[in-house]
Amino acid sequence: MSSPFYYLFLAMILPILLIIGFLIIVILVIVAILKPVSKKWALDLVGEECVVIEEVSPTKMGWVRVRGELWKAKSIRHVLKKGDKGIVVRVFTDYLLVDKPPIFPFQRSQYGPLYGEITKFGKYSLQMS
Repeated sequence: MSSPFYYLFLAMILPILLIIGFLIIVILVIVAILKPVSKKWALDLVGEECVVIEEVSPTKMGWVRVRGELWKAKSIRHVLKKGDKGIVVRVFTDYLLVDKPPIFPFQRSQYGPLYGEITKFGKYSLQMS
């Protein structure tokens, strides 16, 4: 116990190892916070088609799959059952607003924009009328 290496370890190496361990933990936490799954491009989801995984209604949150990712969602005015298709109308921080796709491609919505316009990429877009 009275070896000089023991005191050297306690005085110099142990604090350095503790500081390095602390920095590694801090870096991992920062990376986990700054690495969103797809929230960085979430606004690109507006107009995308989604498939309902768990029933979605105006009063009940459910789950939808958009671009292969699962999202919490709420419907604007319709109840969407499991397996139904919908479109993303709006993106919030932690959930999506979805609605049934329009029956007619250029059906006007009560919410203002030209609703359901199909772009050359084959997805629905919301453009101001």
